[in-house]
Amino acid sequence: MEKLNLWSSRKLRTGLQSGAFAFITIIALFNYGFFVEALRVVGNRAFLSEFGTFLIITILVSVIGGGLGVALGKLFELNDCFSRSSIRILHVGRWLPFFVFWALPIWRASNTKNDLPIVTWLSTITVGIIAAGPTVLLGACYYYLSSRALLKIGNRRISFQVARSVFLLALLICLLFMLFFEKGWPWRW
Repeated sequence: MEKLNLWSSRKLRTGLQSGAFAFITIIALFNYGFFVEALRVVGNRAFLSEFGTFLIITILVSVIGGGLGVALGKLFELNDCFSRSSIRILHVGRWLPFFVFWALPIWRASNTKNDLPIVTWLSTITVGIIAAGPTVLLGACYYYLSSRALLKIGNRRISFQVARSVFLLALLICLLFMLFFEKGWPWRW
């Protein structure tokens, strides 16, 4: 009886995979123009260079802000009462730098038409790190403290959980940050 159930589940899985493949093939055939245009955009050099800048900013903010946030979280963790109150404050307060910094007009792109491309690129990365760093730092501190206090999981699982959460937060913040530049990656490309 067990072999019959295993065989029918394998048959069902194969049927579902075949149906999904047929559905994707039909969609691709009817939307051929869309796929051609998507491949043309993805293969464009300007698109890829701006995407590279976006990824570099995201990775640097994740490493710098996340590392400092975890270090701050380990410092807060020394006192249990301070750790619990920090979690409650950071639950809402981690977004404060986002609202304060991003209301400032200094993040707007300045006149960069006369600068060298490398100067423009480095200034974009530097301003991106300065703008997104505090929010990611406080987010990393919150993720670390909440993982240690609320989930009570081991060090190895905490590092993966915090790294994943910090990278996704940095990805969101850097994607929003690209709105402020005249050549922001997905928005004004």
